[in-house]
Amino acid sequence: MYLVTLNAYECSGCAACYSICSHKAITMEENEEGFLVPIRHADKCVNCGLCEKICPVEHPVYQNTSEPQVYAAYDRQERKRSSSGGLFYTIAKYVIEQNGVVFGAAYDKNLQVHHIGVENLQDLEKLRGSKYVQSFIDETFHEAKAFLKAGRLVYFSGTPCQIAGLKAYLLRDYENLITTDLVCHGVPNNRFFNSHLCYLSNKYGSSIETYSFRDTHYWVTRENIKLENGKEISQYDGNQSPYLYAFGQGYATRYSCFTCKFAHIPRQGDITLADYWGVGRFHPEMDDRFGVSLVLINSAKGQEIWNKINSRIVYKASSLKACTTYNPNIVRPTKEPEARKEFFLKLSQWGYDKVASTILSCPSNMRHKNIERIMYLRSKGLFQPLDLLKLWVKKLLSVTHLHSAFYKLYSQIRNPQK
Repeated sequence: MYLVTLNAYECSGCAACYSICSHKAITMEENEEGFLVPIRHADKCVNCGLCEKICPVEHPVYQNTSEPQVYAAYDRQERKRSSSGGLFYTIAKYVIEQNGVVFGAAYDKNLQVHHIGVENLQDLEKLRGSKYVQSFIDETFHEAKAFLKAGRLVYFSGTPCQIAGLKAYLLRDYENLITTDLVCHGVPNNRFFNSHLCYLSNKYGSSIETYSFRDTHYWVTRENIKLENGKEISQYDGNQSPYLYAFGQGYATRYSCFTCKFAHIPRQGDITLADYWGVGRFHPEMDDRFGVSLVLINSAKGQEIWNKINSRIVYKASSLKACTTYNPNIVRPTKEPEARKEFFLKLSQWGYDKVASTILSCPSNMRHKNIERIMYLRSKGLFQPLDLLKLWVKKLLSVTHLHSAFYKLYSQIRNPQK
């Protein structure tokens, strides 16, 4: 366990040990790379050993099914304001309608990412959108437990290790707790994100007012910032953002993510949510222009919630084989890149600006050369007819059972060496 070994691969920063310690003998503090880790204070510790006993990395628990039901799904009304198919919002809205409480990640006024609890639809808007930063759990485990003991329905969404941490902290199952784990590529930290925000602020000559990792109208990863001087800037090729390139390559990822014990089936949450990348190949009849969610139903509680909300959405039964083809983090952690071991050392020596222009400068062969042009045409209303035509072609291929042959031919054309 990390508190004994101080091995960075053994701590996910889930905050279960911090939350369980009634003597306040553990604090969550930044290590040399900026990741939060538990620090045990000997002067307050009574050596009860509870922190070690409940550590989910040391003692992982797998209670959910090894054969989850799999769906491709989207909410027609919500997905144009969400990162993917809008399923998180659909579930959260249902919970709030039942006088429940929803916990998830939100930006604070300084663009730091914290978990918070919300009890109304207005505040639920803060939880929308992907945040590729590890959130501060703060006191939300305590808050969730208080609501659970009061009989309120609680919906807690987070990375798999955060859900495992919550369950470890609670020490028992609550029938009124619903959890969603997100398929996670790995997490950078808020300090690294702050360096990127400072870099952008200097580059554009104004402080950052808002930041977004994803386009909420079209289904693309991109960087969008609104500056205090009124300007708005979008970088639709995410790889050309130093931060998003570092995220995609795993250079700024926490060490424990590379040995994650929760990136597999059975999953930790009652429901697992992710982007259904490649859905057009397996379910061409679905309209994937604005995002499609991957949904895994992992438990009886997950099934109960699914039965409550599936009349509000469009969905299609799928399979693990299909959905893991382009989203392998469902069943395995991200592989550690060789450059990871020296990345933060170079970052401390060189500073973010130099790292951004060297290590984090995306090579030309990884750039999405057409995305800027496509998004410009979309902004002028000129690309939408082609989007619609592509949708009808895929539906036609589906009806005629030719889509598998088409995608095989298309893949051979795109990658003739294979």
